[in-house]
Amino acid sequence: MIGKSYKIKAGKTSHWLKRASPTPEHITLINKYMKVKNPVTLDVGCAEGENTSIFAQSGFKAVGIDYNKSFLDLATEKYPSIKFEFGDVEKMKYKTGAFDLVYCINTLFYTNLDKSIPEILRVVKANGFAFITFDTKIIDLDKEVIIHRASLDTLKNLVGEGATIVYMKSRQRTDKTPFKHRHVYYDILIKKV
Repeated sequence: MIGKSYKIKAGKTSHWLKRASPTPEHITLINKYMKVKNPVTLDVGCAEGENTSIFAQSGFKAVGIDYNKSFLDLATEKYPSIKFEFGDVEKMKYKTGAFDLVYCINTLFYTNLDKSIPEILRVVKANGFAFITFDTKIIDLDKEVIIHRASLDTLKNLVGEGATIVYMKSRQRTDKTPFKHRHVYYDILIKKV
């Protein structure tokens, strides 16, 4: 988990909105596996709602949650027809099996993985999916220090026997704000059995 000194505060805009959203590519992949029409989808860590909006425009019944109320205010203002709610990925208010798809990108490194991964899988329906980005390393390039590390073995243990990883692709990206840092991560699609 990233330490409190690195937590990003909401401003007028999020630094990750300055790059192209990977969500359209993710939706293409998800649609290869998921055969549900208009899947009920939860966008966890939705920030300002851009990805939630992309899901809604693609025929998904999308709801966004975030722990940052400033982001939720911006999301509600930008996308008034979409439902956005305050929520904590480590303890969500939703019933077990409430969603066909849970989408969680660029968020898990802020959380306690022992709580967030099982909670994501709890709210996914049987035969539903969770799409996550799982950062194995984040490096502060200015200070040349690793600020986050997690292992794929940890993820596999948390996924357990009730779900299976059906897709995994290694990726990297470098962001210049709010400080220069590199993410080493995986796009992962998990099917709940």
